[in-house]
Amino acid sequence: MAGTDGRIIFLVHTDLDGACAGAIARRVFGENVRIYFSGPRTLADSLAKIKGCQTLGIVDIALNHSDADVVVERLRRIRESGCEVLWVDHHEWADADIKKVSQLGIKLIVEKSPSAASLFYRHLAPNDLISKKIAEIADDGDTNTNSLELTLAYKVGARTNADRKKLIEMLARGEFYNEEVEKWKRTLEEEEKTINKLSSEARTLKTASGLSVAFVDLRRYRIIGSLLAKKLQMAGHNIVFILYSDTGGVLYGDGSVDLLPLALKYNGGGHRNACGVNYRLNLIDRLMLKIYRRYVPAGARRILLDLAKL
Repeated sequence: MAGTDGRIIFLVHTDLDGACAGAIARRVFGENVRIYFSGPRTLADSLAKIKGCQTLGIVDIALNHSDADVVVERLRRIRESGCEVLWVDHHEWADADIKKVSQLGIKLIVEKSPSAASLFYRHLAPNDLISKKIAEIADDGDTNTNSLELTLAYKVGARTNADRKKLIEMLARGEFYNEEVEKWKRTLEEEEKTINKLSSEARTLKTASGLSVAFVDLRRYRIIGSLLAKKLQMAGHNIVFILYSDTGGVLYGDGSVDLLPLALKYNGGGHRNACGVNYRLNLIDRLMLKIYRRYVPAGARRILLDLAKL
């Protein structure tokens, strides 16, 4: 990711919203923009790889409070090299972190919005009708409404770096359907069978206040987790905890309780109804995972215990 003077670099999140933001960035800045994928947990590492650029954009990536000092120092180095920095995000930030980043002379836009892509569109490309349509797709997907015909297919396409790049270039051209999208649709049809199976097998618990929590381990599967969460919420579960990897997952809520404080406790963040949680593996976790891949690490079990207290 080493840049040179004159280069435009964008870091976007690894989901449909991030892909849509990347497509809008391509339309705004043209072929010269280099688009890379990052996230709250990997942002500091991504910034360390940037050696120089004219413009750095960061879209749909929240600043984890626990990583704020490291990220700020790496942004300071980038700013001192003469690079202009634009950061657009729609997640909830701590006021202290907004102040730290703003003091670097960065153009920081942190506002409530259905998606970061639509926020990006409104500020940078308000008169571009293609960008408007891309933003509408991001809104539909990031709110988990999924009412547009192809949103779920696009979510399948946003799962891997290779497909995500294809999706970005396709949308940036104003192309919304092609053979790749048809392939993603077929993949989705197969995955819906797995989603139905997993929703019926979810482990459940009741919180202290009577809320229903569903827990699903998705580490062995490649499906749209937010679609599974929505199905479980429609079945009456207020909170869904999906374990995506050995070291973290996502909490999905129906609005009954603000999940963000719990996410912040576990080095995560996001929104009150959808937020990431992360933890470190201990020695026993590492040993057990070598023996039994379906072993649930201690960090995930602690999160379930904390959910039970709500």
